[in-house]
Amino acid sequence: MPVMEPVVATLVANTTEFTAQLEAAKLKMAEFGAGSELSGAESGLANLGGAGKQAGEDVALGAETAAGGLRGTETAAKDAGAAAKDTSGKFSILGNLFGNLPGPIGAATDKSEAFRGSVEKAGTSTGALGSIVGSLPSPYILAGAAIAGVAAVSVDMASKYQTATNQIAASEGITTGAAAKIGDAFLTTGGTVTFSAQQIATAFAGVAGQAKQINDGALTATQSLNLMKAAMDVAEAGGTSLSGATADITKTLQAFSLGINQAPLVSDVLYNAANRTGVSVDALSGALTRAKSRMGAAAPDVQDLGGLLLDLAAHGETGRAGISALGSAFTGIISPSKAVTAAQQALGVSFLNSKGQLDPISQIIGELQPKLAGLSAVQAAAELKTLGFGGAAIKLATTIQAGPAAYDKYVAAVEKTNSAHAAAEKASAGLHASFEKAKAGLEDAAIALGEKLLPYVTMAAQKLAEFVA
Repeated sequence: MPVMEPVVATLVANTTEFTAQLEAAKLKMAEFGAGSELSGAESGLANLGGAGKQAGEDVALGAETAAGGLRGTETAAKDAGAAAKDTSGKFSILGNLFGNLPGPIGAATDKSEAFRGSVEKAGTSTGALGSIVGSLPSPYILAGAAIAGVAAVSVDMASKYQTATNQIAASEGITTGAAAKIGDAFLTTGGTVTFSAQQIATAFAGVAGQAKQINDGALTATQSLNLMKAAMDVAEAGGTSLSGATADITKTLQAFSLGINQAPLVSDVLYNAANRTGVSVDALSGALTRAKSRMGAAAPDVQDLGGLLLDLAAHGETGRAGISALGSAFTGIISPSKAVTAAQQALGVSFLNSKGQLDPISQIIGELQPKLAGLSAVQAAAELKTLGFGGAAIKLATTIQAGPAAYDKYVAAVEKTNSAHAAAEKASAGLHASFEKAKAGLEDAAIALGEKLLPYVTMAAQKLAEFVA
């Protein structure tokens, strides 16, 4: 972010010079105190006046330098704002912020001038020390001024962002430094999505421990960003919350024993199946994970179940009815009763392989379609019920009679690569979404600036505290 460099460079120079002046002033104050103790009454007052005057002049010089530094920082910030206005790209909106700095810079400068006036009196007044301490600007005001007003907001945002990344560190059991790298990865999305890095980090922190379990180890910054990109696609395309989309993708990955790198697949399946059946992403994710739980290791892949849901919807079983069928469709054939096993043997069909796992749904449909040929929907449902499909038989009858080609078409539709991302791009192309992107980009830029300034603000505050003490 080149446009920020003048502000950061000026801050570093001014902070270093200012803290050096404070150290020099502390030495002069020590000399001032020593002179008072060693002198007698009359000579002590003379020494006190001379040393006090010298200390006052030196501290006044420090205050004047600090005030000049503040003005220099303000100028640099405004120059950065002017440059930002002329810079195309996602951070151009920063020009409006830095080009119109708010009041804290002026207030802090006034405070520094008052401080300077007080220390000037130290040369002629034995009560100088109390006057100096009483007029010292608060660390908050001085630090806020030293980073050109608006940077105080940036530091505050960076501090809150640090809290979110520290939560990631706690959830994944990693160092704060490693979590900070994940946070840096999230900051690279600024201006390209409708979510700020703060929102992304907060959503990820909510599933970080679960994601570590899925990944069999802590996620890298790249893995973390890719998971959140998949979640943002679902959230933007489906108009749902980022935290909700992140939780839905993560629990689906875990339920189907999929790796973190399969997040884009789950994103596509959840978005397409929810969009085409009229159910929410959260409801769909819940239905898929419940179906998986009922069927255990024998359950079909997530995209196969998603395709079946679309096929059911195409034959009139939409919404809750389709979800209900999904949950009970195969439990009767995974653990068949003696009567079901006898009916399957009589018809010459089998739906489990030698390992007790369910055959692919397309294969099952292909095996049953000719057996149901020429039957009415009611007759086909009755036949399916005897074969172990239970209460879902009536819902599955027309789907199975339509054959495997129709089913395969729906699986292809639900797992279409990058379909959720493409939908997200369309959904976030309007004026409102563009404003949200700009807003998120601005927030991310402020956090990035605040992360650079935070160490210097801390140093300035520590020096001020030491000086007062």
